[in-house]
Amino acid sequence: MYAPDLNELVILGVGNDSRGDDGLGWAFLDALEGDREVRAQLFHRYQLQPEDVDLIAQAKTVVFVDATKEELEMGFDWRPEMPERQPTMHSHWLPPASVLGFCQEVYGTCPDAYVLAISGEQWGLGQGLSAAAKKRLEAALHFFRQWQQGRIFAP
Repeated sequence: MYAPDLNELVILGVGNDSRGDDGLGWAFLDALEGDREVRAQLFHRYQLQPEDVDLIAQAKTVVFVDATKEELEMGFDWRPEMPERQPTMHSHWLPPASVLGFCQEVYGTCPDAYVLAISGEQWGLGQGLSAAAKKRLEAALHFFRQWQQGRIFAP
């Protein structure tokens, strides 16, 4: 029986499930946790930080999943992410490109990386996901599962 190396795929869901649609990254991971077809390490993050470099350093592929205020045509966007040559340091968080840049700097390598952004519309404290965000989440999950099974080629 094939036993995949869980370091092949690392998924970091970014957000805060107590802030409405900002919880989309976590909801994405929650949906994958019970899926036997998904072979990955899943990590919930409020924000990306330099310490996350250690989580992705041995991975073949990393996917960063986060909510966006952008209105996206399909409700979500999938794009490759490249390491930032001179990583941008913010006070408490880093964008995915900077995490990859630090990984490159510290370990001399970094995984293939993608950002999956899912459109949200409600950001209030104490709210769950909006009805629209739930539909976009389902579409993003369907896309991801198809991609992981090799049924969709996406850059």
